Amino acid sequence: GGAGGIIGAEIAARSQPDGYTLLVSSTGVQVITPQIFKKLNYDPVGDFAPLSLFAVTQNIMVVNPSLPLNSVKELVSYAKANPGKLNMANAGAGFQSHLAGVLFTHLAGIDVRHVPYKGGASLIAVMGNESQFTIAPGPSVMGHIRSGRLRALAVGGDKRSPLTPELPTIIEAGVPGYLSTGWAGLMAPKGIAQPVFDKLYTTLVKVMQDPATREQIERQGGDPVSSTPAEFARFIKDEYARFGEAIRLANLKVE
Repeated sequence: GGAGGIIGAEIAARSQPDGYTLLVSSTGVQVITPQIFKKLNYDPVGDFAPLSLFAVTQNIMVVNPSLPLNSVKELVSYAKANPGKLNMANAGAGFQSHLAGVLFTHLAGIDVRHVPYKGGASLIAVMGNESQFTIAPGPSVMGHIRSGRLRALAVGGDKRSPLTPELPTIIEAGVPGYLSTGWAGLMAPKGIAQPVFDKLYTTLVKVMQDPATREQIERQGGDPVSSTPAEFARFIKDEYARFGEAIRLANLKVE
């Protein structure tokens, strides 16, 4: 859906709960947008029945390779010794990369300047050392890491990614409680009949066991995952609280 997924979510919320219209949900649609825009025509909790997560994308912390910073610990020490000196790029105020950065600097107890750019320009800024570091989705930075234009320090998940097993998590690297990943999951419109919901769920579980499906998700930079409807609902609740805190810390104006 356009407008940050809002349109797709509104259409899915208003569709017949017959199992033919599902929503591919994500952090933006389900967690961030509803806490920034108050006038939405969908309720992220009340209008949907969560089926399952199916992919998680690691966010990766990257720095400009000319800096003598080879770990999260070194970056935190440097930032503490030089308050306000480092620029942390993000893809725009209220975007996930902005809120992931705000949470990181809060939990690490460091003072840096959060600099908003338009989308991918944030990576160009770090490669040009106009900003020194950022947290960005794995698929968008892997090519730059391989080419040596960016140096990867850690991933934002609660465990290492099979795609980058050499990178520690930010938690492992010394910032307890930090978590920031991209994710995708399937939701049905609320009011769907239980037998239809159950059939969709068992079909999804089968699809997620298919090696070709898993390979397709990995090719796009994701880790294939699955969860029960209850686990997915709990996960969304945790994400909502985590990003709610980041939105408050960032002093974002609710529209």
